Amino acid sequence: MDVDVPGILTTLRTEANPQLESLFLAFEDLYDRKLWHQLTKTLEVFYKTPSSTGVRMRLYKNFITLFKYKINQLKHVEFLLASLVEVKEASECKGYLLELKEELKKQDKIDKEQALLFLDIEIARCKLHLKQEVEARDDLDKIDKSFAQIDAVDLKLNQSYFSTNSEYYKVKSDYNNFYYQSLLYLSTVQLDDLQLIDQQRLAYDLSISALLADKIYNFGELLTHPILQTLKGGEYQWIIDLLNSLNSGDIDAFSKNLHHLEKNTLLKTSESFLKQKICLMTLVELVFAKSIRVISFKDVSVATLLSIGEVEHLVMRALSLGLLKGSIDQISQTISINWVQPRIINQTQIANMKQKLVAWDANVSKLGTFMEQNGKEIWIE
Repeated sequence: MDVDVPGILTTLRTEANPQLESLFLAFEDLYDRKLWHQLTKTLEVFYKTPSSTGVRMRLYKNFITLFKYKINQLKHVEFLLASLVEVKEASECKGYLLELKEELKKQDKIDKEQALLFLDIEIARCKLHLKQEVEARDDLDKIDKSFAQIDAVDLKLNQSYFSTNSEYYKVKSDYNNFYYQSLLYLSTVQLDDLQLIDQQRLAYDLSISALLADKIYNFGELLTHPILQTLKGGEYQWIIDLLNSLNSGDIDAFSKNLHHLEKNTLLKTSESFLKQKICLMTLVELVFAKSIRVISFKDVSVATLLSIGEVEHLVMRALSLGLLKGSIDQISQTISINWVQPRIINQTQIANMKQKLVAWDANVSKLGTFMEQNGKEIWIE
């Protein structure tokens, strides 16, 4: 059946934003000449243009489907997903994805393996939106096993997988896994490809998860990530301040920001946990700052504002979490430390370390001078 491609594109061109006119003219020219690679590139430009919203789905259904098996199938799936932003119902989106999946399965002479996985990931995302969490988790686990059998997984698949996984863990309030999966997702994208509002939302969610996660006590990776800059100086500056106070074990700065917890119900209900967290980080910072192997209960009590009786429990908690390695002497009320969890440190901590190294170098030089001046007879003998 002959299809009036020029008529279809002309209709869409007249309804679309005038800025897109040159792209529609290019579509017609490249289609007529069967230049599928160049046509794919031009379609990428179209879908990345915000003003294309409104005609995306019709372009896909009336134009792209005419040559869908002549282009890279990962790009084909991308074009469908970019078109589905115009579809509000998750069930309808799922229907489109399932339909394409069944069609692709029937094709024998095209490279479709990763495209099918791409569709499976996005179908799992739709299931999440439809509150079918158990099915979504099963699908994601199967996809993870499929990844292990592929030599080189396309970056788009990793991006989609980590994004969907982080959505799942957000729904389940699993702060630890949400934090790690979101950071993995960020490692696969360019921030410029995300709208500012999406960057801010993700930065906020990451910060909340870092604060509430019971296994995350190293905030350096988040604090040094450019995405956190989207919250800087705005209404959520207090979150950055909280993270910085925790990362540096600054209990005074933390206390000054406690009143901000009222702005988030989850943080407010977890206030006692956050207080324990700052005490643990203060203990770690104390060990790091003193650079000595034995610390007294009294030193810990003064630094954390806890009573002497609460110190032992705090240290045991730090040992169980793997923040420190060492032993407790209950009789002498001291803690022997032989290892501190590696972490990313800030500029102030680096400056303190530099001062310690300078002091150590000066002491070594002084000792060398003393030995040279007072040990001549020994050296001669």
